[in-house]
Amino acid sequence: MVTGFNMSRFCAIPTTPKNFFALDPNTLREQIKKDKENGLIPLYVCATVGTTSSTAVDPVEEIGKICEEENIWYHVDSAFAAASLCEEYRWSLKGLNYATSFNFNPHKWLMTPADCSALWVESKKDLVNSLIITPEYLRNKESSSGAVDFKDWGIALGRRFRSLKLWFVLRSYGLSGLREIIRKHIKLTQFLREKLESDSRFEVDLPSPFGLLLFRIKGSNNQIEQGNKETEKLKDDLLAKKQYFS
Repeated sequence: MVTGFNMSRFCAIPTTPKNFFALDPNTLREQIKKDKENGLIPLYVCATVGTTSSTAVDPVEEIGKICEEENIWYHVDSAFAAASLCEEYRWSLKGLNYATSFNFNPHKWLMTPADCSALWVESKKDLVNSLIITPEYLRNKESSSGAVDFKDWGIALGRRFRSLKLWFVLRSYGLSGLREIIRKHIKLTQFLREKLESDSRFEVDLPSPFGLLLFRIKGSNNQIEQGNKETEKLKDDLLAKKQYFS
């Protein structure tokens, strides 16, 4: 919408439970070929590392190689990038060197109050040139020397000092403190998974490599609709009692 592209030009590539809802590089390659045959120009691909709704982890490296071959802007969005602070979880970002841009949210897993997003771009010139609106009366030697002016890094001219929140978190917890929190959260997730898998009333089908676990109640006679209703009731009961949120 911001770039002026009609939403009809946006293509959502289907994923399947077979690969745990991660983007299949072969499916992406086929879609790119199809678009080209239809006279379209593929220009942007977004991969996710820990999709918020399912914790799906796209194969960052394989997708990146395709984007490099096709000269496509490759954006990587990682809801669970904080896990990469721990060496044993850096596999999730393997191939990030292919990314044209990368974004993650410290407010999701780095103990930072909402909202706080960190964006990296391979070429700041491309980003700034697309958003700059400096009138003649604001042009001077400093503005043309490459000095950073954050009004040219986003749509809004003014912005809050979000980085200050992150600075305080990093100073307060330190790298070792944040690693300890992340590892503890993942350990608790695996503990809950073991409990649910040992209970025949629950269904746990997707991996839980980070701090999110997806499960549902099977329902009477494995009826999906009934299971969904019982799962919804369980969620409401947990939120009302607050026994697991204190």
